[in-house]
Amino acid sequence: MSDYHSRYLILVLIITYGLSGCGHEKAPEPEVKDLSQVQMTTEVWNTIPEGPEKYEQGLLARLHKEDPKFQSTVEWKKFQKDVVAPGAEKAFGRPVHLK
Repeated sequence: MSDYHSRYLILVLIITYGLSGCGHEKAPEPEVKDLSQVQMTTEVWNTIPEGPEKYEQGLLARLHKEDPKFQSTVEWKKFQKDVVAPGAEKAFGRPVHLK
């Protein structure tokens, strides 16, 4: 293979490798500074760092009230069981009993 062909092949491989990663990165979550100024939805709630503050009763009550997905009691109970309880258990280091 000639020197020209080797350089061409290397260039093609570099371009292909570089383009293969483009556009696959997840967009960063928007950072919310003052939660009292926004409608509390699961999208906003998910941006809150893991910890006890995320599972405070007042914040969860707002989420239940303000997120249209949770107008159904069934959906809210499912969210509490599948998401809130396991996360709160990790945050507090003990089992959490939900109301």
